[in-house]
Formats: sequence, structure tokens, C-alpha cells
Amino acid sequence: MKKSRFKKGVASFYIVAFAALILVIVASSFAMVVMSEVERTSGSDLSRSAYDSAMAGVEDAKLALLNYQSCLKQGYRTGVEYSGSGEITCENIIYYMQHPDCDMVAKILGRTIESNEVKISEGAGSGNNMDQAYTCVMINTKLSDYRADLDPSSSYRIIKVALEDESQINQIKYVKISWNPTEVAGIGTFSSNFIGNGNSDNNSGRVAFWTDSNGSVPTYPTLALQLVQTAKDFKISDINSQTNGSGQTDRAMIFLVPTNLVGAASGSGDTYIGAYKGGTIGNNISAEEFAKTNNLEKNLPYVVYCNDDCVAMIGIPEPIGGNRSTDTFMFAVSLPYGQPATGFSLTLCTDISCESGISGSMAGEGDATAISLSNMQVAIDSTGRANDLYRRVEVRLEGSSSGSVYLPYVIQATDNDAGGEVKIEKELIVGSEYGL
Repeated sequence: MKKSRFKKGVASFYIVAFAALILVIVASSFAMVVMSEVERTSGSDLSRSAYDSAMAGVEDAKLALLNYQSCLKQGYRTGVEYSGSGEITCENIIYYMQHPDCDMVAKILGRTIESNEVKISEGAGSGNNMDQAYTCVMINTKLSDYRADLDPSSSYRIIKVALEDESQINQIKYVKISWNPTEVAGIGTFSSNFIGNGNSDNNSGRVAFWTDSNGSVPTYPTLALQLVQTAKDFKISDINSQTNGSGQTDRAMIFLVPTNLVGAASGSGDTYIGAYKGGTIGNNISAEEFAKTNNLEKNLPYVVYCNDDCVAMIGIPEPIGGNRSTDTFMFAVSLPYGQPATGFSLTLCTDISCESGISGSMAGEGDATAISLSNMQVAIDSTGRANDLYRRVEVRLEGSSSGSVYLPYVIQATDNDAGGEVKIEKELIVGSEYGL
């Protein structure tokens, strides 16, 4: 009889081999996951360290700004380059602010510059294991726009206009305001039901907020823009005077309601005015329309058509009694409903095109149609590094051009829950130069 070539235990061998192979695959997969997480954690640490380096540059820029402002208060206006010996003087600080480059902050503060960057210590005795440094920090006090955020805790912003060239004050014909309504927490993306064109609330022809399933009324960021201006010589009564069709006014306020429905933004009724004119003009509100809002009996909101961002061009009327004064020219931007939070930008323009000529958010300056602002805000552009990873941050600080702190209010009436009485609270708002 022919004997079998197979030996006992072969099946066990195959089982052990396949089990070992599975264990190797599992172990390899686990090792790959661990290595991936280690790499991601390392990248996250580097990114955070690079961000911290950039923020260290921002903090140094704040110190440099304080030194610069102190020198201005002492009367210094012109400067000379640092000779390389002795202490940094006000003349040196003024020079570097007037001749900005990537090393301007380090030069003003007398930091040690190695290979065109400033090394950052990670803490006492820890050295610089992450090889951190800020490589370029630029400060710009001459900008083509003003930017700020509004939220429920700070829903009012007063903007005192200060120009680089004050002779351009009467060349300002338009104000361009833009904000983003597309992402609102708790509401979702921009809703087509926001403006009531036959929506579920039967608000056809009206400006209305849609009601969600819980019965609450969410709102998209409606903005109120207020203008205050006077001629050099004026009477207080002029501020409350009606324009009577002259197109001149010392005060105006306009309410801008966003929508993504062209029909609502281009139509008009007894309860709102459409701002969308179509074509390249877009949301254009004339100076005459803006001036008419000083009629205290009726001030209809303007519905602005928005495609991602909301942008409105609003003509600025002339003040009563002559040329506009640089001392009394200001805007106030607010959230009339107190919510939701949104950012906005304000640009002053000589014509309706209002091209800023800026390639980046802080690079360059505006062309002839966008008026250059001076010290209304300070832009800090800081780049930080950790090993070979770079992070760049851009920060806007409030400027000191006005020389005053403008208070939205000094008293506030609130409901006293305990006794059901109205409680009067004093509200003191304190500001500081450059928002530090």
C-alpha cells in the first residue's frame, strides 16, 4: 500500500503561520497608526509653537508701538538711523517707524537679530529646543480700511475718521461697508426664507425674520450705519435739522438687512427699500437717500443682496453750512438686534468704484479711489517659525488718532429680577491707546 507523503501536524503549521501573519499585519497597522499620530502630534506641536512665535512678535510690536507713541507725545517727529552704539533713542524709533521693514520691531526694542530673525526662549532653563523665532514683524498705521468685530457683548463701534491727507476730507463721496452673514451659529447657512417673500409667516413684501421649529426668531447680522458730521462752523440745532430735499445733513442713520433674494433686494414697499440696482453697481445707496434717513418720522430699512459677503456702497451727503470738518467726522456701526456676531470693514472712497488696490489683507496701500486712513487702526503682520514650519498672523489694534474715548452709553437700565423693579447701573467704558 502506498504511504501518504503528508505528516501529522501540517495543518497546525499552517494555522500557526496564518495566525502569525495576521498578528504581524495587526502589529504593523498599529505601528503605522502610532507613527501617524506621533507625526500629527509633532506637526501640531510645531504649528502651535510657530503660532506662539508669531504672537511673541505681536507682543513685541505692541511694546514698540507704546515706545513710538511715547516719543510722539514728547514732540519727536523726525528720526535718524541707529548708529550701532549706545541706547535706542526716540529719533531711532521714529526713523524705523517711518522706514518699515521686517526687522523694525527688533530694532526699536534693541533685540538681538540672528540671521534676520529674533530667537525665542521657551522658558527659564529650557533653551530653544523647538528652534523658535519670529522672522518678520511689520507695523502699518496707514491703512485703506477700518476693520472690527461686533458681538452681543460689544455691539457698538464708534469710528472717528482721521486721514493721512486731511485735504482729502471733502473728496470723500462714498463709504463702502462689507460684512459676512453666511455663517451664523445656531442658524446655519444663509436662508432663502430670511426676507419675507411669501414665506411661512405670511410676511409678503415685508422685512421679516423667519421662525424656526422651536418658535424662536434667529437673526442674521443686520447692521446700522450712522453718520455724524458738521462744517467747521455749525449750530447744535443743525444736527437735528431736516434736509428738506437739499441733500445736505449733519446726521444720518441707515439699517442694512441682508438677503440672498434678488427680488427682495431690488424691490421696495411700504416697509423696506431695495438697495440692489443690478449690474456692476450692485448695492448702491445714493447720498440723497442716505440724507433722507434724518427724517425722524420714517426711516425704512434697506435690503442688501448678498452673495457670500454683503457689500454696500453708500453715498455720503455734504454737511449743512459748508465744507466738512475733520474734527467732527465720524461713523457708528452697530448690531441693532444685538446679535449675532459678525466682522465688518469700512472704506472711504472718492468714487463708486472704490478699488483698494490691496493684494493682501495688509499689503500695500489703496489707490486714488480709496482714501488712506492714518492711525485709526494699527495693523501688525507677524510671521513666526518653529524648526522649518512657519505661521503668519495678522492683527488689528485700535489707533490713537482721535485722542479721546467715545462711550456708547454711560448708564444702562436693566430689569431687577428680585423685585421686578428697574435698576439703573453706571457703565464706564475705559479705552487705551492702541487697544492694549
